[in-house]
Amino acid sequence: EQYHTSADGFTIPIINTDNDYTSLQIEIWDNDGMIVREEQVAHFDTYAVCRLTGLDSATQYTLRATNGKSSACKEVVTDFEGIGTQQFPHIVNRTEQLRALAFLVNNGEQYTTHHFNQDCDLDLACDSLHPWVPIGAYGMSFRGVYDGKNHKLTNLYVDDHYQYAGFFGLIGADGGIVNVSFLGENEVNAPHSMYSGGIVGYQKYYSTLLSQCFFHGKVSGGYAVGGLFGYAKAPIVKCGAVVQFSGGEKRGGIAGIADNNSSNDGIGRCYSVAIPTDGKPVAGIANPKDGWTLYFPFQKVDSYYQSGDLVTNEISNHMYPKTEEEMKSKDFVKLLLPPWCADSQENPINEGYPVFKYSSGHEVFTRNYEILDDDKVMLYGTYFGTGEKIKSKGIEYRLSYDTSSSYISIEDTSGLITGMAVPLDVLKDVYYLYRAYVEPANSDTRIYGEEKTLYVPKEDGGGIMVDIPEIPADECPETNDVYTISGLRIGSGFDTRTLKPGVYVVNRKKVVVR
Repeated sequence: EQYHTSADGFTIPIINTDNDYTSLQIEIWDNDGMIVREEQVAHFDTYAVCRLTGLDSATQYTLRATNGKSSACKEVVTDFEGIGTQQFPHIVNRTEQLRALAFLVNNGEQYTTHHFNQDCDLDLACDSLHPWVPIGAYGMSFRGVYDGKNHKLTNLYVDDHYQYAGFFGLIGADGGIVNVSFLGENEVNAPHSMYSGGIVGYQKYYSTLLSQCFFHGKVSGGYAVGGLFGYAKAPIVKCGAVVQFSGGEKRGGIAGIADNNSSNDGIGRCYSVAIPTDGKPVAGIANPKDGWTLYFPFQKVDSYYQSGDLVTNEISNHMYPKTEEEMKSKDFVKLLLPPWCADSQENPINEGYPVFKYSSGHEVFTRNYEILDDDKVMLYGTYFGTGEKIKSKGIEYRLSYDTSSSYISIEDTSGLITGMAVPLDVLKDVYYLYRAYVEPANSDTRIYGEEKTLYVPKEDGGGIMVDIPEIPADECPETNDVYTISGLRIGSGFDTRTLKPGVYVVNRKKVVVR
């Protein structure tokens, strides 16, 4: 029968239809086919209410009950831990939790005004044999707020079984999707779906927000097909897509249909690379709802799409075409403004197009250094993680003037839990570069903090040195604003000074202020 779920288990009534068999055995199986719990009820006549605890939260199980003659099975899912407020959100750090969320929402739990925060990168591990079940279906909408917290999602595959196809199927009132990004090879393969999008199939209320989302992959559908959203009524802000399209009648790089015709709503600071693979046109950004002739972008902020023979502009104002070369340039990133940043040239994750600054699960900070004596300094760093284990942490350094030199690693042995304190012998009057690093246990790639400059003068100045790098002239903003540096420590004293436009020397570094 219907059961009541909680974070550590569930309560379920079981009916015995054969009174000749009055014993009951209950087994709980996980998704790997392993029995994780067994219970025995010695005297079971007609009806029993079983309370099973000690299970993982937000996890799907299979319950099997048998009376010795016949048996019955039922899929059950435990609830999320926490109260789900903005201050104390539900934490998502396992793919199984997302599958549990889909199961619970699609069975009627809307999570109205609940907040979910993603705590690390997640691989959905989907393919055509193991497709994703969208979160939210017809009549069963998700009404919470899902915040990806700038962590990446990968390997989404949605097949052709849903009216609303996407990572989320249906978003209801009060629902919101922010900071959700899919990178790599992802696909929504739903040629008969009415509404399909990489992130959301259908979102139908003004009262929500779709912000800072990104999708890279393929999307197909039957009617409204969007790189991010099949149908969207809420404002769409700071979103992007690099998507191959097939199928559909109303299709757009950001949204198949954008039904947000208001001076305060709309689309702003977005970009799309929409690539039709079936020879049919696609709107660069979105199609307005049928019957609307005016469209006011979000706060009158521009959006951009990559030009092409089959890419059209269905919304004329504040939507502008750009070439591939322009969209991969640093000037385009400046045009979009933060949080957009340039893709890595050495190891691109988005074909060279702008990306967000994605969280790695660990935040690493390079701290200032301390001069210990004439030829020794102590280098400091700090990191914050999500509980994921690390292989090593430490500091890397190299000579500043020799651009061909490689970084030398010094592993931290200080015993600090979340910090690094690494001693280093140095030469006087020589500039070094250094940066803190962390190497996660499940990766061979290091995560680095900001690169800083190390310098010990010929005469020991003592104290903590502050690095103010030279600003290349071509990157200086054309402005007469005054720049303020607060808490600047030179030698043994603190100072606050205002720098007007001009050229200065601070800590033996030239500073250009325009």
